[in-house]
Amino acid sequence: MDAKKKLAMFDLDGTLFNTFEIHYLAYEKALNKRGVFIERDFFRRECFGKYYTEFLKKIIPSVSDEEMDLIHREKAKYFDAFIKDAKPNYPLFDIIRALKPTYYLAVVTSSDKRGAEKILKTFNVYDLFDTVIGGSDVEKHKPAPDCYKIVQDKYKIKSEDIIVFEDTKDGCDSAFCTTKNIYVVKGY
Repeated sequence: MDAKKKLAMFDLDGTLFNTFEIHYLAYEKALNKRGVFIERDFFRRECFGKYYTEFLKKIIPSVSDEEMDLIHREKAKYFDAFIKDAKPNYPLFDIIRALKPTYYLAVVTSSDKRGAEKILKTFNVYDLFDTVIGGSDVEKHKPAPDCYKIVQDKYKIKSEDIIVFEDTKDGCDSAFCTTKNIYVVKGY
């Protein structure tokens, strides 16, 4: 069987699923245990779509790496309780199903890989994708190009044969290293 010659990559949070509320509520619970309160607007603007090591220091400037990891692990437990409240982007999943026969399909997210895989499995769409790359798979997170380059290198697909679906400027900047064929998802 011939290898596919095209690649489609999809961001998770805000693109495949509306997960803002579940990420916010999970971090809110983990932080409230420490007497730290976070406003929704601040979380949306400064935290959502970024890897936890990048934004927790903005919330708690003196936080140690160990404490950040602990907060993140606690957030993951709360996240699991809220996961069913994620809202799938059903029209985009229709596109994905149409692309499946001729494209490699990858999820490329700044979120924790375990959490990303859990959402995909919860909504029975994990098997649509050939690869899932999460924030824990790279040292430099979006807008750095590392996550998208990993997938492009894995499948050895030329830039002109790649499409990316993203929802943020950081995500688009990250994807731009692999292709100029970037589709921006805005509110669904």
